Amino acid sequence: MLLEKLSNAFGPSGYEAGVAELVKNELGSDALQDRFGNVYLEKKGQSSNRILVVAHLDEVGFQIQSITDEGQLRMQPLGKWSDAVMTAQRIKIRTRSGKLILGTFSSIPPHLSFGEASYSLEDTLVDIGCSSFAEVKDLGVSIGDPAVPATSFQALAGEGKYLGKAFDDRVGCAVILELEKKLRERSIDPTIIYGFSVQEELGARGALTLAEAVKPDIAIVVEGPPADDVIGRSRVEQQGRCGSGVQIRVRDEGAISSPALVEAFENLGEKNGIPTQTAVRKKALTDAKSIQFAGGGVECVVLGVPCRYIHSPNSIVFDSDIKACIALLESYLS
Repeated sequence: MLLEKLSNAFGPSGYEAGVAELVKNELGSDALQDRFGNVYLEKKGQSSNRILVVAHLDEVGFQIQSITDEGQLRMQPLGKWSDAVMTAQRIKIRTRSGKLILGTFSSIPPHLSFGEASYSLEDTLVDIGCSSFAEVKDLGVSIGDPAVPATSFQALAGEGKYLGKAFDDRVGCAVILELEKKLRERSIDPTIIYGFSVQEELGARGALTLAEAVKPDIAIVVEGPPADDVIGRSRVEQQGRCGSGVQIRVRDEGAISSPALVEAFENLGEKNGIPTQTAVRKKALTDAKSIQFAGGGVECVVLGVPCRYIHSPNSIVFDSDIKACIALLESYLS
């Protein structure tokens, strides 16, 4: 399954090469990769209108900042994590030779805890089973090595419901790859650029170089945004329910979506019976933050497949929302 391969792939921000190779293999020999690491494929259309459909390759991860005398690792985050979300969770570290080393974030047993325990991610050490600095070096582990949660993709008991890591934004990558396959043999009016950016989790860095290179008139950012159906909000306030279709994001702290594009996708959903949900987000940002400033300015809109528990080792996504997003994009571009 494509989503499974994408979810299991190792690719924190700045270290997306493995995911990029997977995507290039899916796109075929015409796929290009720029010096920054972004991957893209251009499908020529009948008109001069250029539409970029983009998702980001990278996932939130970690990087070894230092190694203690006792052989434990202090990590720096690559992207944003909540404190304590990784406590006692397994991770895998990739050494410079490409070897994967299993470890776990430390935790304090109740037997040794005095008072209420508090956690800071940067103060929580990673244990790979070593007892000295020399042992760590003998394993080939070095300062600067990247790491991600050691989570494997699995289907849940409910049909079409999946658990895995990195759905932000490998679910967006899966949507675009499936869309490209559907439209591959069709004659399409606009030129479509299927884009896969790097380093989004560090501030939408790769998207700017990608947009400058392909010069779109319109950009559709496909994301795996946080579902808000399990955090105590009333149902009427929820704007990202799993199983309720495509999230159309009006704004966040990085960009305001084009009102015309928001309305176009809402109308398309209603016309074609594709479920959508409209969201206004105060926090977070997407690649639209950078793309909107490229060239003389780019009209942007953000579409999302809601995912529960993103930026954690275990996220949940529904296949019905993935299919809805593909269908909405297909109806817009056809």
